[in-house]
Amino acid sequence: MPAIVLIFMLALASAPAIIQAGSAQSAPAAGQTYTPKQGMLERKSILDAVRKRLDITSQFSVDHLKINGDWAYFRGNEVFIDGGERQETDLSVAVLLQRRTSSSKQA
Repeated sequence: MPAIVLIFMLALASAPAIIQAGSAQSAPAAGQTYTPKQGMLERKSILDAVRKRLDITSQFSVDHLKINGDWAYFRGNEVFIDGGERQETDLSVAVLLQRRTSSSKQA
């Protein structure tokens, strides 16, 4: 099963991460850069992997999310729902991720 691996994470007001696994679906042809739309499994998998590593359950306001082959870059801010309105927190996140198969994961 493919996995999403966090290669580099910069989270202001949080500790940096080196490696984190999550699930993903197949991407378009290599060399094609795209932004997964809301509701796509790949987008959800990337954001879930970031949330898991940061140990948070809140949502993100996505400023930038691009995928090219097995690589993805995400930049955004943590948000929470307060009285039906989305409120941004001080947590800003920038992440470079690489998708790897289960056999290529480090022990």
